[in-house]
Amino acid sequence: MSTEQLLHLLQRIGDRVQAVTAEGLHDRGMEALAPSHAEVLTRLLQADGLAMAELADRIGRDKSTATALVKKLSTLGLVVPRKDSRDARVTRVWLTDAGRGLRPSLDALQHQLLTRAYRGLSWPERAELMRLLERVQANL
Repeated sequence: MSTEQLLHLLQRIGDRVQAVTAEGLHDRGMEALAPSHAEVLTRLLQADGLAMAELADRIGRDKSTATALVKKLSTLGLVVPRKDSRDARVTRVWLTDAGRGLRPSLDALQHQLLTRAYRGLSWPERAELMRLLERVQANL
């Protein structure tokens, strides 16, 4: 496989994940959310109260993009950005009760995506796939 084929394949996988996520959000009545919003919510469900810089890092976006995503989620009443009580230069993002209430739907969507992605792969193959993709990501 050539480098171009690898890059094309990775791009196509990313595109499919985005499309399936958008479809899943719509099917669950969350059509106001884009896949990138779901990623923010998922990261906050894992660790609520993240600093904006850390949130941006965890979703793989720059800080300005993360800020725009948080602003939209705040407008929807799903998150609340607040200045850190110890360092006013830091803004932390907290889920609202409504945001936390999306956990079952987001968990189900993630399970659906992983089930589709891993279909036909054994546990050792899944582990090897993750190991190799992490190496590719580190290389980039």
